[in-house]
Amino acid sequence: MNTAALILAGGKGTRMKSDIPKALFKVRNDTIIEHIVNAVSVKAVSSIAVIVSPSNIDPIRSVLKSKAVYIIQPEPKGTGHAVMCAESTLKDRSEHLLVFVGDAPFITQKMVVQLTEKHIECGSSCTFYTSYYGTGNIPPYGRIIRDSSGRVMKVVEEKDASEEQKKIREVLTSHYCFNTEKLFGALKMISNNNTQKEYYLTDVIGILISQGERVEAILAEDPVFLAGINTQEELELRTKEMNEYLRLHK
Repeated sequence: MNTAALILAGGKGTRMKSDIPKALFKVRNDTIIEHIVNAVSVKAVSSIAVIVSPSNIDPIRSVLKSKAVYIIQPEPKGTGHAVMCAESTLKDRSEHLLVFVGDAPFITQKMVVQLTEKHIECGSSCTFYTSYYGTGNIPPYGRIIRDSSGRVMKVVEEKDASEEQKKIREVLTSHYCFNTEKLFGALKMISNNNTQKEYYLTDVIGILISQGERVEAILAEDPVFLAGINTQEELELRTKEMNEYLRLHK
């Protein structure tokens, strides 16, 4: 069977301090959501769905039109809850499901293909990208917890991490490829017993590992490709970083 893609764009994006939905801010000539849809529009992907909120469905649909199926997340209860909202639409549509956040516009088609191919070749239940920040501040992303042999054990969200875990410089970027059936099975086992009282998609990784499922992590070539955007200042900074990367790698 084929691969479908799901983009999570239902968040309020309040830190952008604008009436414009975060996914519709411009990066160069296109909106953030358009960049992501273009990236997942590869041969292996047969359909694209977008998680939206009741308040942003109309403006997002006015931009993407028929390029995607729209699934409403009635309330913002976390990334895991967002994917739960897609089960009835997507569970039987494909064997594999790409899940990306809707605020990281620099993912490339090449990286989407790499993620999908690695996932299928390894027969994984979940394959995901990580980024390593060797210097400077670590972004507020989930930390990758590995055992002494280097195998991924689980992901801990920063707000639930211990001070020691917060020092870990390898982070999850929220770009995944799942076995669709295994994903929705694991989602039934997550809870909101955490600092945010939200259902985290990241909890699925630990659940799959505990079930003996194969999970693979791919370290990104450069964190800039997978960086998320939460404020207008970050949008400006990440765009400058990408432009500099492209200048240096012509």
